[in-house]
Amino acid sequence: MNTFFDYLFVIALFGLILLPALVGNVRERIVDRQLREAELGREDVRRARLLQAELREARRRSSTSAPVRTPVRTPVPSRTIVSPKSTPVPRRDAAAVKTPCTAE
Repeated sequence: MNTFFDYLFVIALFGLILLPALVGNVRERIVDRQLREAELGREDVRRARLLQAELREARRRSSTSAPVRTPVRTPVPSRTIVSPKSTPVPRRDAAAVKTPCTAE
């Protein structure tokens, strides 16, 4: 049980360290957006947001309505080798080749 409280303490400490950074990042993004709106003007920003939303929606629609891609299946290589004359020549496996019996 002591180990559990140690882990809980470390996680809480980690959260307390990260929380101000995350809040600052969110505030910074809000300020950046406000500055961008002030520079470009409200109408341009609205038009850009609508365009981005339309593009996102089109991308979402195209990804969901696209046909399911099936993997490309290649033929299994046969166990024959084609000679230059286009006549199949059977391949010999090492296990299939029997050594001649030389008993004298």
